[in-house]
Amino acid sequence: MNRVAAIFTLILAFAYSAEAEALYKCKGAGMFDTPVWTNTPCKSKSDILETRNLRVYPPVQKPEVKTEEKPAAKEHGDLTAEKAKELISSKKLAVGMSRKDVLHSWGKPDETDSSLTAEGEFEVLIYHRGSKKSQFVFINEQGLLSNVKAVNPNASKAEEKQDNKKP
Repeated sequence: MNRVAAIFTLILAFAYSAEAEALYKCKGAGMFDTPVWTNTPCKSKSDILETRNLRVYPPVQKPEVKTEEKPAAKEHGDLTAEKAKELISSKKLAVGMSRKDVLHSWGKPDETDSSLTAEGEFEVLIYHRGSKKSQFVFINEQGLLSNVKAVNPNASKAEEKQDNKKP
């Protein structure tokens, strides 16, 4: 029983030791005279086995972690509501258009993919327009259309180079 009391006292001593300025190692009462650490002086000076002065450290402050939040895309991206409605009604796209407006204009893509570049991560919406061309619509991290690329899957590399040279 005395041993349990000594352990309990030891636990309490360490729990409050952060606020104390000194710890005292006192002779324990009981059969085995197990020493006990406490933050209060022992009953008599002859019971003190050891004394330690403690440093009181200031509480550790956690550094502020700044997370970069993506700016929320406006409802119509960089476009006005009138311009977005005009483009949607004519089934056209424009750089700066919101992802939502792209889907309203061209509908659900045939495929989706992702791309990682130096500018960031992009969602790629792929629209197959017959057997001649596929269009890749790049949506940036802010949810805005940043690029549209048309690719002819049946063309050879030489034909693609000639198409790129044409004004």
